[in-house]
Amino acid sequence: MFRRKAKIPEPDQEDELLEVIQLSKDMEKRFKQMGLEVEVRKAKEMAKQAKIELKEIDLIKQYREERSNEPITKRNTFR
Repeated sequence: MFRRKAKIPEPDQEDELLEVIQLSKDMEKRFKQMGLEVEVRKAKEMAKQAKIELKEIDLIKQYREERSNEPITKRNTFR
């Protein structure tokens, strides 16, 4: 059995995802005019997935920021 690797979005992909969202909106509009409802749904789903990845990127950035601000604690080995 094969395991799928989870796709972890990287913060440097943010611009690409914004482009995907814009492209999918343009595609949705064009497909609506052409009456291609299945393609409209695909374009909407593409935008939805890109937005989810953007949210994940924001969470990753927030986590990294919080982690860098974490105080360094040392254990007293003499206790």
